[in-house]
Amino acid sequence: MNVSLTPELEKFIHDTVATGRYNSASEVVRASLRILEEDERWRTFVKEKVAKGLDDLAAGRIVDGETAMRRIRSAAQSHSGAQSKKAARKAS
Repeated sequence: MNVSLTPELEKFIHDTVATGRYNSASEVVRASLRILEEDERWRTFVKEKVAKGLDDLAAGRIVDGETAMRRIRSAAQSHSGAQSKKAARKAS
């Protein structure tokens, strides 16, 4: 495979290898592609969540912010309480 890069990207790759973190330009490119792949997965995930949220909104499946925060706090307190009990059992 042959890839054309801008002079700025070539310099970035060269400078990155020079730090010693990577042994070659190929390692830098592979690491960059892994990050790009993860970014694409994240973008897909977010788009799906936004689409679901918009569908829920259109269908009237919504709650006001105050109710949502009350539910979140309640769930967090329940989770925190369960974690505390679990830690206490381990300590005894």
